[in-house]
Amino acid sequence: MKGGAGIKITLRDVFIISIIMIGLIVVFELFIRIFFPQDTSNSYLNNQSLGINDELLGYRNRPNAVTQVKSPEFSVEYKINRDGLRDATPHLNPKPQENIRVLLLGDSFTFGHGNNYDKIWPVLVEQKLTKQFRNIEIVKAGVLGYDTRQELLYLERLFPIYTPDLVVIVFLPNDLATNSPVASGPTDKSVVSSKSPKNSLDMMQSFLFGKRLLISNDRLYVHLKKGLVEYYASPMDEALKEKISITKELLLEISSYCKKNHAIFVVLSIPQHYQVIVKSNDYKLENLDVDNIDRIFSEFARENGFYWITTLPELSRSYHEKKEDLYFRHDGHLNSPGNYLVAEVFTKEFLGILNQNSSRLHTSIVPVSP
Repeated sequence: MKGGAGIKITLRDVFIISIIMIGLIVVFELFIRIFFPQDTSNSYLNNQSLGINDELLGYRNRPNAVTQVKSPEFSVEYKINRDGLRDATPHLNPKPQENIRVLLLGDSFTFGHGNNYDKIWPVLVEQKLTKQFRNIEIVKAGVLGYDTRQELLYLERLFPIYTPDLVVIVFLPNDLATNSPVASGPTDKSVVSSKSPKNSLDMMQSFLFGKRLLISNDRLYVHLKKGLVEYYASPMDEALKEKISITKELLLEISSYCKKNHAIFVVLSIPQHYQVIVKSNDYKLENLDVDNIDRIFSEFARENGFYWITTLPELSRSYHEKKEDLYFRHDGHLNSPGNYLVAEVFTKEFLGILNQNSSRLHTSIVPVSP
């Protein structure tokens, strides 16, 4: 009897402790939800999403869309103009004869995800250039989620409209994951959907809060973001080699299209946050080389007559010296300091490219009068 009574007491104590623990978890979850909400909310003007289906591209920016996004890391408003671009600068068509026009295509890093319009690097570049020269304009055609294949298809659509003198494609290593040959057919439209499914842990805001705290540490960030290493494997496996081969073919098609239309082709390479953290801290990780992608493609660009601008060295140097985050930790996109630094690097390199190609341009860049 005493043994049975002891078991009952033990079970009772375990039950009471379990109830208390569950209660504490619920209280903590409610506390986080009320005072430190971790979810991301979207508000759409006229209940129309930011994206609209497109037969060829899969999706594109919805003309005149206005979306407000709030997350623990940022609060931002996206405004799309009537031409489907996040661009507040008017562009006359046909292009004025005296203007040098740049068409800028890319994904969310070019669109400026998480940042207000005046803080995104394409606008900062525009401001820097127009302070010096009065006949340079930048058409900002970034679309959330686009890869190199979509950027090629979008270029072929926009080029006849804007007739740019220079074409800039923005590249990130994750483009390798989705790039496919142009002949593979229409692009998937799933990105137009507003939200992706979440697992049960990601629905707990206390879990997300704890995760954000953990990845604020560089070593833990690198450990917890192991899924990103597939792009930087060294030596490369056959799957990565195939992805690089496909991307090279897409870049060659873009280069060929630009040459045929007498435009200068430039690629701006922006690293993922993972690369910057590993390189800036000089972490020695087995079978991993975060510089490898830029090394491969910059050589490929030299061999094929187009430009490759890499920002990884400067972003890594800055983070190493200042320890100021250049990306949103959880979201992974450039924050305001990151946009500013990318604008600095790109502007310097871009002016060099303009000077090298002055004879190829139909007109000269005209300095602003003092």
